[in-house]
Amino acid sequence: MPTLLFRDKDLAAAGSSVQPGLPPPNLGVRRAIETNRPVNLVHGPSAQKVDLIVRKDSPYRRVAFGRRQQRSIDGASVWMVTAEDLLLSKLARASEGGSELQLRDARALAALVETLDWTYLEHWSHELGVADRLQELRR
Repeated sequence: MPTLLFRDKDLAAAGSSVQPGLPPPNLGVRRAIETNRPVNLVHGPSAQKVDLIVRKDSPYRRVAFGRRQQRSIDGASVWMVTAEDLLLSKLARASEGGSELQLRDARALAALVETLDWTYLEHWSHELGVADRLQELRR
């Protein structure tokens, strides 16, 4: 499932420019922005789910947003979070709520992506308070 990053000013175009078939921004998306929480969009024709992430205003989130990568999915150009930043986000969410699913996803990601930038991960894991969880993944 792709994880897409949007700036608030991009939201107005999100429904029409991400991919045909996605619903236009709605009340749920607006609430997500107001509460800094992720929201899902479902592409009607394919039933694929896409996470829309509202960027929080912190030094790490600004760096992660700057590292996003442009990709093409079924002919649509989208910006996606890097594997490192997805892994850090999963560790941070697991620490906030103790979710085993987030930890399982982080372990799978660390095992699947051979080219992770461990220096970057170690730096930001200390800043985010998840260094212990990152070390557990490396064992």
